[in-house]
Amino acid sequence: MTAVAPAPAAVARPMRAPWLRFARYVARRKRFAPLAWGLPLALMTVMVVAVFPSIRASSRLDELINAYPDALKEAFGITDASFSSISGYLAAEIFSMIAPFTGAAFMIHAVTTGVSGAEHRGVLDVMLSVPARRRHLLAGQLAGAAAVLLGIIVVLGVVTQAAAYAFGVDLSPTDTLAGVLNLWPLGVFFGGVTVLLAGLTRRGAVVGGGAAGVLAVTYLAEVLGKLSDAFATIDGLSPFHYYGSAIEEGLDPAACAILVATGATLAAVGCALFERRDVGA
Repeated sequence: MTAVAPAPAAVARPMRAPWLRFARYVARRKRFAPLAWGLPLALMTVMVVAVFPSIRASSRLDELINAYPDALKEAFGITDASFSSISGYLAAEIFSMIAPFTGAAFMIHAVTTGVSGAEHRGVLDVMLSVPARRRHLLAGQLAGAAAVLLGIIVVLGVVTQAAAYAFGVDLSPTDTLAGVLNLWPLGVFFGGVTVLLAGLTRRGAVVGGGAAGVLAVTYLAEVLGKLSDAFATIDGLSPFHYYGSAIEEGLDPAACAILVATGATLAAVGCALFERRDVGA
């Protein structure tokens, strides 16, 4: 009899660009997020644009603006142009707090549910069964969420500019583009913060809550830094210090680069920690 050699076992080959595959997976799962997150925010800008003509026509606006303390106006980005130009009004009403908080909250939510949420549900071990390193999973979560954030930004920008045309408001498309694109570097920064926390612990409440706490504390530091000289020294440590008001002043490439680079650095540290910590099955 002739012996038959057993067939060699299949060997799993490493994937090419595994982080990109994970990013595509995240983008597919979050494909409705641009509408779910972008439309409510865009509808708020529609209301702001719609009421702006009546606000600008008011004869008592100068008295109202002058009544605010100078420190308070500086802290919350209120200027003489806040009620006399649509870009200033949108900056004060939407792009100073509501829009950046929404973009950052989406990144925190997406990364937390994608990693810590999967770990809590006991499915992370299945995701890690593919021939890829752990850090590729975490990097893909951040990249996929950042790509979806761009979709949210597109929805916001298109609806905002359409509302300006519909209500006859003189809003430059360049200002709109600068205002919405400025949300992305800030979102990447807080995505990096969330990845760092996900690399440290498997507890989703700690990851999401900790990142949300960083968001609140850094915003408060920026406000206090403008209100008080005692806090001015920590003002430069806040990401909101680099966020600025692009819809009024245009994009600052250097500030955007600082936010993205810092977020990427925090994410890299988080990925390295994720390689070494225990993962819940």
